[in-house]
Amino acid sequence: MKINSLRLTLTALVLTTAVLCSAAAEGIESKIKNVKVFHSGAVIEREAEINVQKGISTIKFTGLPAILDKKSIIITRKENTGSMVLDYNFIPEERKDLKEIRIEKETAKAEKLIRSIQEKIKIHTERTDFYEGLKKGINSGVSKVYNTSVNSETGQIEDLIFKGVLEEKIKLNIYADSLKQLNSELEKLKAESDSIKYIPLQTLSVNIESKEPVENTFVIKYFISNAGWYPFYNMNILSKSEKSKLDILATVYQETGEDWNDVKITVSTEKPASIQTIPNLNGIYLNKGSNYKLGTGTYRELTENKKENVREFRIDELDVTDIKTDFELKNTFTLKSGQRSLKAKMDDIMLKTRYRDIIFLNKNSEVNHEAYIKNSAARTIMKGNINLFLDDEFKGKEKLNDLRPDDSLKFSLGSDKSISVVIELLDDKTEDQSLFGNTAVRKISYEYRLKNNGRNKRKIALENFIPYAMNEKVKIKILEGKWNHNPLNGKIEAEIEMNPGVEIKLPMKYSIEYPKDENYIR
Repeated sequence: MKINSLRLTLTALVLTTAVLCSAAAEGIESKIKNVKVFHSGAVIEREAEINVQKGISTIKFTGLPAILDKKSIIITRKENTGSMVLDYNFIPEERKDLKEIRIEKETAKAEKLIRSIQEKIKIHTERTDFYEGLKKGINSGVSKVYNTSVNSETGQIEDLIFKGVLEEKIKLNIYADSLKQLNSELEKLKAESDSIKYIPLQTLSVNIESKEPVENTFVIKYFISNAGWYPFYNMNILSKSEKSKLDILATVYQETGEDWNDVKITVSTEKPASIQTIPNLNGIYLNKGSNYKLGTGTYRELTENKKENVREFRIDELDVTDIKTDFELKNTFTLKSGQRSLKAKMDDIMLKTRYRDIIFLNKNSEVNHEAYIKNSAARTIMKGNINLFLDDEFKGKEKLNDLRPDDSLKFSLGSDKSISVVIELLDDKTEDQSLFGNTAVRKISYEYRLKNNGRNKRKIALENFIPYAMNEKVKIKILEGKWNHNPLNGKIEAEIEMNPGVEIKLPMKYSIEYPKDENYIR
């Protein structure tokens, strides 16, 4: 009885060992289901359905890239079935991708053909030399040496030799061309082989303990570099409305060594806290275009007289809103490792737009058409390249910096010379104010004459600059003309309406009062 019991125990042990060995020997291909791509790096999520045996089993997940961050590995089960992951380790794989295998086969085939052609060239070169030798023998009068192998009549011998030489040279030329073509193909194959960025693979070997045989789906997550994304935009300005359509698109690239086949892709504006672990993402908060951290601090504001006022504040009292940071791309996508990047639409939004015709008053004045587009969305539009369209017609490319909520973009939509501008200096004189102190007053007077040569009524903004004071001892005043004046930078502005064919005269007179022996004017 004891012997039978011992036999049963040994049999069970052998069977258990066989099962474990079988599970350990078989590799399981997991499938990538989801990818979250950051500006630099990505989190890969793989799944595999596994039949787990009772007891301790070793499961090998093959085909994982060797460059993944090993410390970031997370292994979970979709269902809590009583199985438990004990530990894991990585085993290097020696595997070549299909492209490398194809190149090796084509290279071997080309090299074999080259050797064959080289051998044929050698044979036909020897035959050509033989016929050339016969030809020389006949010409030197010693053709009798060859009378046993060719016709004894000299004319027939010469014809045969000529024909033989011609045929051999034709064959040599054909083989030489083939050899040249094959060598060129071989060089291309070698260049293609050198361009392959071979990223080695590895097997994830996992020891699992289960109380009973179960079927479960295991999920493997890890962080990997050599992947990323960046945004770009199509901006279509709709001139017949007060809106512009902004298409937000993503360019995704990856050279991870693994192909993303039919996967869900999410792009994220967050930065991983560390590449050593699955990223803990740091939130970004904005308030009127500025980044803040909770706490206290100071800020400086510049007043008109250039004095700095320092004011204390508490950030937690500000109206802070969180930014949406993840964008799940619609549908599923396939992106092979190292292939051209994937471009996909993330979103589209309508932005408020206003238009303005403006003339910068100078010698070459012309009407500039401008569009001001306000970010009326609730999130920041990230920096990137813009393809600019006007009523679906491509106008050019622009660069966009981060555009926060309520910030505006300005685009130039071209110009025309339908309004002529004449600038005339009427007067420029300096008055000595010595009776009232050590000061002088310079008075400058211009006249701007504008004429609408077009057929339509126009509303035009005008801009120019006059000197501005660098010291409180200098005083600049507008004496004549309805101009808005900014004393901090000397900018003057006005707005007019012009009917077709009408000429408008605008006076502009200002004064500069300053100490006679000093110069504070810029």
